[in-house]
Amino acid sequence: MTDQNTHNRFCEANGCPCFGTMSNSTAGWDHGAKYYCFLHFGCKPGRAHEITNELQRLGWLVKITQTIRARGGERDWDKLEAAAAKEIRLNQSIHLLRGDHESLQKWLYRLEDTLRFACSQARQEEIAVPPQGEEDEKAVQS
Repeated sequence: MTDQNTHNRFCEANGCPCFGTMSNSTAGWDHGAKYYCFLHFGCKPGRAHEITNELQRLGWLVKITQTIRARGGERDWDKLEAAAAKEIRLNQSIHLLRGDHESLQKWLYRLEDTLRFACSQARQEEIAVPPQGEEDEKAVQS
């Protein structure tokens, strides 16, 4: 590989901490193609901001998945995995620790599925606020 056919760019969605890996274009980075992460690629209009917010909130998990993709299986992997486990514990998410007999690839898929699920649920967890005046009308009727 040469510097001309590799890239180190983030997703085109404004503020997204993930790497851009998917595009509709065949032009390539050097010809203006826009690349998105696996969560922003093809998302519904208006959802990009919610997805980005959730990815920023879970930035620690995004960094772990990026580390696995970039350095998984390297000679010093034990140290990197220990650092990832420490970060998972600090974020009180021990259910995301790598299982005893879980392959690195399966662990990565599970962590990315966690990100996918969190981004799909982000909007549903917003607090519903009643339109102004609705509470006043209910109080008057009581």
